[in-house]
Amino acid sequence: MKPETFLYRLALVVMLATSLTMAFRSSARAAGMQEAGGAGPSFPCEKATTSVEKLICSDRSLSALDLEYSRLYGQRLQESDKPEAEEIRSRAKSSLQTRDNCANDRVDAASLKASELECLASWYYGRIAELSEMPSPAPAEWSPRFVAAVEIYIHPLWRMRDQKPVPEVYVRDPGADRFLKMSVETGAAQPANLDRSVSFYVYRNVAGSLTYVAEYRNLQAGPRYFFNKDGRLAAVGRRFGTRLPNGDPYVESETVFYDAAARETLRTLLAYEKGKITEPVKALSPPRLEKPSFNTFAAFFDARFKTANNPDPNQLGLCYLDLADGYGSFARILNIPAQPLDFYKNSIPPMNYSGLERSPASGVAQDLGTLDGKRVYSVNYPGDLHALLVERQAGRFLPVMYFSPFTKIDRLEIVKSGDRQVLGYSSRISGSGGQIDEWYFILDRGIPKSVKYRPAVEAELKKILPEHWDTRGGNFELRTLTFSSPIWKEEDARCCPTGGSVKVELGIKDSGFIVKSSRVEKSN
Repeated sequence: MKPETFLYRLALVVMLATSLTMAFRSSARAAGMQEAGGAGPSFPCEKATTSVEKLICSDRSLSALDLEYSRLYGQRLQESDKPEAEEIRSRAKSSLQTRDNCANDRVDAASLKASELECLASWYYGRIAELSEMPSPAPAEWSPRFVAAVEIYIHPLWRMRDQKPVPEVYVRDPGADRFLKMSVETGAAQPANLDRSVSFYVYRNVAGSLTYVAEYRNLQAGPRYFFNKDGRLAAVGRRFGTRLPNGDPYVESETVFYDAAARETLRTLLAYEKGKITEPVKALSPPRLEKPSFNTFAAFFDARFKTANNPDPNQLGLCYLDLADGYGSFARILNIPAQPLDFYKNSIPPMNYSGLERSPASGVAQDLGTLDGKRVYSVNYPGDLHALLVERQAGRFLPVMYFSPFTKIDRLEIVKSGDRQVLGYSSRISGSGGQIDEWYFILDRGIPKSVKYRPAVEAELKKILPEHWDTRGGNFELRTLTFSSPIWKEEDARCCPTGGSVKVELGIKDSGFIVKSSRVEKSN
């Protein structure tokens, strides 16, 4: 459900540069911003040469933010190991261009300075949030600082991953004026004939206690709603993208804050041309954001999602699309309802993946046996496209995967391990030096589930191998559930591992792989 238009991606890039000018100036204390008091910036202002450096030096609060970021950046580098420190440096370097885009020498500085300062403050808010732990104690209200850094607190970035809220995804029920609540355990499942006119991502417990709702219309980012801990509407934001007469992309970000009496307190509009801050083009701007008809999250939720329900899991075909086409390895697809085997032999069902547009074609079915009592088939279509089907109801099937092998299929079978069975597929990826594309499925409470052994193996290797030693791949034997690999020391060339070998024996418990034992044999 990720929009792929250029303007949308540009809007995401500049999102962190969206806050409130008045909020930045008059609400800095409420936002938890470090008070200036003569503090900062992190560099001598008498040596400031760039427009951005001069802007930072011109504002006490912004100078304090620069100092806060600099101190936190240095602290994180000291606390991190070498790989993590390199990642921190790389992310900081790549984000500096976004910060530099907050200064615009081509436009009258006097008329644009407030927006430039606001843009810089929002950039610092985002970077500080990315380097920090989750706020403690949890905030009770949305401040400009949290609004500017909301994407840091909801997306699975490299920091605070275990504290990220899992969104509730509501999509339009095909053929009905109501919503379905979709599972996001492995991503947002979507019906193949999904009504894409409107959808919502609801994030509860953002930064501990806040609620954030992102609305999409026809795959484009729509309004964003921010609710305080008490459920009161705190702010509404919107991003708008179009093109200037010369063809350059143009993006506006508007945010409005409301007080406890639902009165508008602050509003600003930031504009970007090719990602660089600029003055708003009134002729292109959409109508101003109006106050919503609701004042609380409860009222918002009841009006839209009160009648939403989860689809019957027995009617879901949560599948993986794995095509040897040079693009992403998989996409989630969902087909409702389950169909007889002949349906798949005579056609390719509709999928919510625009990259695969095929005419109906006849396929040849191969019986792979049973997976914990459920029949399993592979259907091979022209063009080397395969559908992997698992029985859901008597005589009716749903796909768990569509794939096209990179070379030939090395494995497509069901293997018994103890009292469990595993459906496995693998194919070598040509030109990758022996890399293998592999998928494994088990039945979890009667529903097919994709499971991966590598997270369990990598966690075990981290415990038993010295730092900077690694396996660089390895081999997994499905029949014995055993992972084995040579060991490379940090200084080893790719050709020549000298650290010995490792073997990890796995098992299946509940709904995933677990480590039963491991052994390292060091070389002489």
